[in-house]
Amino acid sequence: MTGNKTDREVTHRKVGRQTKKFTEETRDREKPPAILIHDRDTKYTKKFRETVEAGGMKTNPLPKASPNLNGRCERFIETIKLECLNKFIVFGKKHLDYLTDEFTELLQHKKKPHGAGSSAADSGGAR
Repeated sequence: MTGNKTDREVTHRKVGRQTKKFTEETRDREKPPAILIHDRDTKYTKKFRETVEAGGMKTNPLPKASPNLNGRCERFIETIKLECLNKFIVFGKKHLDYLTDEFTELLQHKKKPHGAGSSAADSGGAR
């Protein structure tokens, strides 16, 4: 049991360092992250949440027993890779941030209902 406690402490310290580094690196972005979504793994402790909140973000743990959410996240990452990042040579973190921000906005724009805010005549509908 002592080994497990030590391993858990090392994991918590490592997650703490990674979280602090993430908040520092993303703080100066044009659009810094507002919410950090995470699963309910025990490594996401109170200290983790405090570090995220000190970095100006909120935490949003995934609901319990929600296996489809991970698949959706993986699909989103695959879409960014295939439809965006594989078509560019990325010149550093700022360029990567720019590309992913622009692509995310493009996806959000595409998902809006086609008829939202327009008349039937504007959208070529029946007259």
